[in-house]
Amino acid sequence: MHYYDKMNINKLTLWKDNARYSKTLDSEEECLEELFGNKNMNKKQKVLLNDIFLETDVIENLIVYKNEVNKNEFQYIVLDGNRRLSLFKINNYPELIKKYDLDVVKLNHLKDNIKSIDCKIYDDLGQAYKHVEFRHLDEQNGKGTVKWASENKDRMKEIQGKEVNSIGFKILKFYEVTTKPEFQNVKKQIKDKSTLDRIFDYKDTYNGIFGLNNKNEYDLYNYDHQKKINELLEKFYDIGGKVASVYTAKQSRELFSDVTSLEKNDNQISLDDLNIDINDFKIKEDGVTKVNSNENVDKNKNHNQYTIKDANLFNWTNKGIKSQNSLLNYYLKKLININQILSNDKILIMDLAPYFYRLLLDIAIRDITDFIFKGNADSILVRDFPKEAFNTTTQGVSCVNTNKINNIISICDELRKNEHKNAFNTYKKELNKYGLTVKNTKSIDKFVNDLNIVVHGSSQTLSKQTLENYDAITLILIQLIYNFINLK
Repeated sequence: MHYYDKMNINKLTLWKDNARYSKTLDSEEECLEELFGNKNMNKKQKVLLNDIFLETDVIENLIVYKNEVNKNEFQYIVLDGNRRLSLFKINNYPELIKKYDLDVVKLNHLKDNIKSIDCKIYDDLGQAYKHVEFRHLDEQNGKGTVKWASENKDRMKEIQGKEVNSIGFKILKFYEVTTKPEFQNVKKQIKDKSTLDRIFDYKDTYNGIFGLNNKNEYDLYNYDHQKKINELLEKFYDIGGKVASVYTAKQSRELFSDVTSLEKNDNQISLDDLNIDINDFKIKEDGVTKVNSNENVDKNKNHNQYTIKDANLFNWTNKGIKSQNSLLNYYLKKLININQILSNDKILIMDLAPYFYRLLLDIAIRDITDFIFKGNADSILVRDFPKEAFNTTTQGVSCVNTNKINNIISICDELRKNEHKNAFNTYKKELNKYGLTVKNTKSIDKFVNDLNIVVHGSSQTLSKQTLENYDAITLILIQLIYNFINLK
């Protein structure tokens, strides 16, 4: 739903999560710094200021989201029109007006003569986002809406919880949050998403150095990938970090000619792929963290941490999983008995659980990908959209990602026969109980990220309830996958 209204400027709020910004900002002042601080944007802001001054009017409606913060208390966030609104808000910051050399006479004219602006107000955030995206087509030298650069478009996808395909954007986000000391040198220098895309989109990079089938298979949770990316960027910034040095595939290949390739993994997936060492776990007993006495254990390495130690996991007996994959069946059999095998060490079961959830899902997702790409699903599905969604993945990279899980869930709506639809609706309803739906990729993201964080050796606190939820989600997804594969 939306409606039109003339809103008092003082009631309107700048969008702190604006796709123009590289990250969410904390204050109105930071938003103004971002909008006026860039030399090119500052020039366009002055063009816009002059245009509004001459018209004594803001011509185009602002797109506003009406956000209910408390009962009957609303915040009116401007999703499109922040540049125009900023020309009014900056009057509250005289030091910024001076800093960015803005025309005080024109700003005062706007403040004195324009008290309200026409707005299109949305109650539905998704519809508001859609309208914002359609608008960003033409900037008219600064008078109109300034067209988003590719990083702004990726940022908008991220804000909405959609998957971002740009490896450059993902690398920038990785360096934004990483605190690992070995990556800090590059972190200080890294910029320009398009140049990063150029380097890592070359086949010589993703295939020749990383051993991947395509550029979508980089795994920023994989420490080997992180180190190799950092190694390449160290070399790139050591010679000045200019796009001219990697502008062609040949230039990039020559620059990185002495970089050793990552070794490709064997075709079979096993626990070795996850680097599990059962002797290398921190165990929390009665609130005190203890480390096994094995002298080879790295005492500085953090593993999963729990405050409750009686989660009910892997009670999967008679759950009707019919798989022809001997590796999956082997692990299922072992895991069903794990509560008896480790009856005195429930903490260890909880530590191991995220590793096994990802391992089992990886095997299952590879099976369904195979099944679809061989054409076995053509007679079962209404249309062939999953073939586009289930891109092939090399053995060294996990298949457990938001995109694939999202598309596995959406298969439930694409079955030809009504009896199949009815049966698979049960899986959808069960997953919905845990917040996993096609429309809610953030919940899928959290599930995937929590598993990956633990598998790649970072400290993570998962409650008893969260682990039990992930146990149920993993089981439901595996049931869904193999019941789909076994459909006639």
